[in-house]
Amino acid sequence: MRHALCKEFYQAWLDAKPEEGLPIRGDLISDPDGLVMKHGTVLARVDGDIVFDFFSRELADVFGEDLVGQSATGLYSNALQPIHNLMLDICFDQEIGVERYARYLFGHRHKEIEWIALPVLDERTGEVVLASISGSFVDPSADDAIATGSEVVERVLVQNYLSLGNSVDLTPLAGAAATVLSTMGTVLSVDDKHVPMPRTGIAGDAGMAANKASRPNVLAAAASKDFGQAFERLDGLYNLKLVGTLDQARAALETDNIDIVVVSERLIGGMRADLIEELHARADVAAVVLVLEPRPGAENTVIETGDCMINCVVKPLGEYTIRKALDEADAFTRSVFRRQQLGAA
Repeated sequence: MRHALCKEFYQAWLDAKPEEGLPIRGDLISDPDGLVMKHGTVLARVDGDIVFDFFSRELADVFGEDLVGQSATGLYSNALQPIHNLMLDICFDQEIGVERYARYLFGHRHKEIEWIALPVLDERTGEVVLASISGSFVDPSADDAIATGSEVVERVLVQNYLSLGNSVDLTPLAGAAATVLSTMGTVLSVDDKHVPMPRTGIAGDAGMAANKASRPNVLAAAASKDFGQAFERLDGLYNLKLVGTLDQARAALETDNIDIVVVSERLIGGMRADLIEELHARADVAAVVLVLEPRPGAENTVIETGDCMINCVVKPLGEYTIRKALDEADAFTRSVFRRQQLGAA
């Protein structure tokens, strides 16, 4: 558990829990200054759908409306809604919690958010509902809003179920759901212990939605001409952001979650090694693609040192070369993240 708000809410849930059974809904959301009232939601299951029973003002500002009574999984693409229902049905059916670490697209940037949902008893209906809160790891921006009517694009990085003393059965996720999570690079676990799941092939809308959510964020500190005629096609395969100066690259790194940095050896202003040195010092960037000027002896080379990779490619770049370099960098970044998560567990 990473975010201070999530840790605080989990402790509040434990403090409210009686010796037998679940905490009461009113004990956790009646206080206007409480965590759920300020930062969270309450999810209820109604006629097989999962709907918002409560929606905080903070989240209403992000979504541009109060979503009480609306489907919680209806925010996702039609292809992924059944899978998101499955992931939450497990919590309702088995009275367990879930901690999710995910990346969301807010149009102008991506934000990594931790979300925790815990089961409570609704004293009004006698049914189990899920009280939840979420916290972001960057300062909020007035531009952080999801356009009304647009689908939520979420890449689930960690889906960790909290047993809360109960046995946990994740077999409902086997097959298509496990494949979608694997496509996103999700680490699936119970009480921070990794749980491998059997997968099946996915195609059509579900496959396209999973691939869209899993696209790596690529920051290119270079000129579009460095990519040749492949630039527009690359932009459709990766979340590609192009900048032309070191200062613009630094600003992008501070405000967005970047997976791969592409940097031209010859940036505006001449030969610069500054950005490479800075990237080596950052813990959140694992892979760099360095575009080299042609010279005698220059050749495509991959250098790996621990949790860092530099993939050197020499101009002129063909589409196959740059896509291969980006795909190798993406695979390396995913392996580092997975290794870090499993090592922490």
